[in-house]
Amino acid sequence: MNGNWLPVKHDGDQCGSKGAVDRPGSRTPPRGVGGEPVGPLWSRIGAVLVAPARLTGAAAGSFHPRSMPILARRSYAVELWTTLFFSVTLASIEGGVIGVYTKQSFSDVTSPGRLNLVVALIGAAPETANLLSFVWAVLSTGRAEVPFINALQLAVVALVGTIALVPRTSGGLYSLLFIVIAARVCWSGIITLRPTIWRANYARRDRARIVGKFSTVQQLMVAFVGLGLGAALDRWSRHASVLMTFAALVGVVAVWATGKQRARG
Repeated sequence: MNGNWLPVKHDGDQCGSKGAVDRPGSRTPPRGVGGEPVGPLWSRIGAVLVAPARLTGAAAGSFHPRSMPILARRSYAVELWTTLFFSVTLASIEGGVIGVYTKQSFSDVTSPGRLNLVVALIGAAPETANLLSFVWAVLSTGRAEVPFINALQLAVVALVGTIALVPRTSGGLYSLLFIVIAARVCWSGIITLRPTIWRANYARRDRARIVGKFSTVQQLMVAFVGLGLGAALDRWSRHASVLMTFAALVGVVAVWATGKQRARG
């Protein structure tokens, strides 16, 4: 053996060589386009871009009946459909929508002062109706809640449908005022009696979350449908009666769905 021998270097001992990268337990950095390593900055940017989509998907999924307790799923699904469709009918008698409808339909048949008074009274209809909500608690005593609410829904749908039949006269203006107030009074009865069904069908620990879902869906639907109806009334004012008829017909689906609701106990 020669005393001038040199140690042989293996590939795995060389820093940065292929052998060092392929060692068991070594971590290969992620590669991007062109094989360039993807650093922490790109990972953070990707997470920021994906996060809104994930949050939106999770929020939308929380409204699905599968996200609810097993015993509450059927009742929740029925009431969710009811809320979706009945909100379209409610949007047609919201102050902003029905106010525009009144202005466009009766501006040529009455004085501006009288028209403005009626529009103001229509805008105050929800608050006026809430003052009479206690009457429904008395009238519903001893009656089945679901059929009673179903009848009130049918009354609201019928009243909204009659808006399309109101003549464009001075007397028709006051008829419209009566119809809107009557529809609002019936809606106040529904609001008063619904908690009875909620207490029967949903456990206390889940009730607030479920009712919050209904409230969110209703507010969003009324807002978007009201915006759409208002824009449609501005653009197709001659066909306003057709829009009101459509809103009433959509409410029929809600009446049908509520008819399938059951109150446990």
